[in-house]
Amino acid sequence: MQLFKKKETITQNLTFMAIMAVINVLIAVMIAFTSFIAVFLILFLPLINTLVAYYTKARYYPLYIIATIGLTIVTTLWNIDTTILYVLPSLIIGFLFGLFAKIKINPIFVILVSAFIELGFYYLGIYLVELISDINMLESMMNIFNIDCETSQIYLPSILLLVSFIQIFLSYLIIYNEFKRFEKDLFLIKEGKIIQYAIDLILLILIILGYFFSLTIAYLAIVVFYYFAIISIIMAINNLQKIKLILFGSNILLTIIFFAIFYQYLPINHGLILLAIYPLSVEIVDFIAYILNKTRRDNKIKQGKGND
Repeated sequence: MQLFKKKETITQNLTFMAIMAVINVLIAVMIAFTSFIAVFLILFLPLINTLVAYYTKARYYPLYIIATIGLTIVTTLWNIDTTILYVLPSLIIGFLFGLFAKIKINPIFVILVSAFIELGFYYLGIYLVELISDINMLESMMNIFNIDCETSQIYLPSILLLVSFIQIFLSYLIIYNEFKRFEKDLFLIKEGKIIQYAIDLILLILIILGYFFSLTIAYLAIVVFYYFAIISIIMAINNLQKIKLILFGSNILLTIIFFAIFYQYLPINHGLILLAIYPLSVEIVDFIAYILNKTRRDNKIKQGKGND
């Protein structure tokens, strides 16, 4: 049996899943024993589970999840938070990557959804660990960042979402590079700019409303805003769009100047809202460039039809 190809029979599916479940367990045990390398090992867990979701039939995946979680709990019983914080999220995220890879959904939105799922698992894991082992992880995090309870409620969700984005994005890069060895154009980036700009508008509204009613929501929206801005910058780099890149770079300086001037005039905990200026400026430039390019293409098409 070739390892990396679509599985058709029950035997092929279950055999491949068994191999990957064992690998999950081995990595979970290593994480439990050596927390120092956990940061590196957890990046490979989504890859393993993406391989399963992509190469096997979806109807067998629930069985794979149950078997993997059961084996991991048994082998890391003394450190059950390994299963809660690492294995379970990677199973869900791996399934999403594999599923969306099959149907060629834009990975930009897969990463976005996966990051919020990861954030949810962070909070689930925090409360489950506290319930099982009586360790208050929220309090430990507050001590690490040296913030009080009220401040943590404002900033901690955004910090955890940022960590989720970093982990998911790094996992995606590893998955994408690995999959290119077996498949071509696995993660096909379809046109999704209009959706991205619509989400940008929603984020801007949330930031404005959040400034007055909920800073937690405002800062979560800013993290997502930066994610889309970084995507726009990466695409500009890939397409060698020099003018856009120059504007993106100059916007950094303008943001710093604007931040330095106005930060002192905003109420406590509200000053960081100014960080939204940079992703907003990036997306505005990107949107204008998109409209200009689209108009230019439409004019060429009309001219071509006119010549016919």
